[in-house]
Amino acid sequence: MVKDMRTKYDKYWGAYNKMNDFMYFAILLDPTTKSPFLLHAFKKMIGYMEPSLTPASMDIKARQMVREVENRMKNLFMTYLERFDSGGSSQQEASQIVIDVDDDNDFFGDFLCTGGSNLDPTDNELRTYLKENIVNYKKDFSILGWWRVNAIRFPTIARMEKEIAQALNMLHIDDNDMGKKPMED
Repeated sequence: MVKDMRTKYDKYWGAYNKMNDFMYFAILLDPTTKSPFLLHAFKKMIGYMEPSLTPASMDIKARQMVREVENRMKNLFMTYLERFDSGGSSQQEASQIVIDVDDDNDFFGDFLCTGGSNLDPTDNELRTYLKENIVNYKKDFSILGWWRVNAIRFPTIARMEKEIAQALNMLHIDDNDMGKKPMED
């Protein structure tokens, strides 16, 4: 039994550099944790796995790992946009509003047309979500309830959250079934 438990632990949590991205995405998709918690977790894991590193080196490595996870999540987000975005999110539509400016100031007009942002418009939904402050954790907080309310603001990310949660739940069900013997008649 201990061996089975250790195998399951190693499969999902054993090595931070081999862990399934969905585990990290689940942290980013929890509005009470997001990137700050992922950074904290990486620092702890690095400290445990590589105790010879200085705190500054651990911090640099952890921040780099958070950026890598966020970039992989961005890739997944872009895939979702390509597959499921039928009319563009409200943020994308807002960035495409025609702004009437003087011809003498094309440079400023160009800036205003981008919404004053240097971000790719298709990336705004994800960036906005990740940059917002984390939600204060309360004992009765419901992540699913939060996503139900905020799906209008983050439609693509809400779809990702729902499907990632379902996938992680399926992993849990599969693992629980592993130890069970088939029923006999």
